[in-house]
Amino acid sequence: MDSHGYLLTRLVSCLYSTCMSEDFIQLTCRSCGGKLNVYDDTDRFACASCGVEMIVHRRGGTVALSAVTDAIKQVQAGTDKVAAELALARLSAESDALHARASDLRVKSSKAFTCIVAAIGCFLVGLMLSSTNAGQGLVVFSVIAGGFNYLKKKGCQQILTEVRHQLRHVEGEMQKHRMIVNG
Repeated sequence: MDSHGYLLTRLVSCLYSTCMSEDFIQLTCRSCGGKLNVYDDTDRFACASCGVEMIVHRRGGTVALSAVTDAIKQVQAGTDKVAAELALARLSAESDALHARASDLRVKSSKAFTCIVAAIGCFLVGLMLSSTNAGQGLVVFSVIAGGFNYLKKKGCQQILTEVRHQLRHVEGEMQKHRMIVNG
């Protein structure tokens, strides 16, 4: 061996001994079964056979490997849970607002019905007094008031139906998010 070859061999040997720890354990890749040399200073690496990235876990003298995808799945599960908790808070507030709106619409519908009944009463009184101008005016007023309140009640009922539909949707979403939170 010439002097250049000897120097190159010594240099490679020197670099190898300073860069690579000689203390390692041999484990098996969970993905492909290939042999893995896990050195003391290694925290993360990829399997030379299949390329799966691994994280090295050291606890109490034991060494274990887990795929990086496993760690990502754990982070994703935590993220999903936090997102579901935030969604539940938002959906709960939305549900409360929809319940309040439905209650308000029921009150308005009830008041409109009361006005319709009053308009019918005025109409009947107006019919009894139809021979007078006041009676004729009462008939016209009661028809207009009754018609207006009928339309108001009908509108309240249509909006209430839509609010109930929205409530069912919100409650379904809340159920999905509760399942994520409760795992």
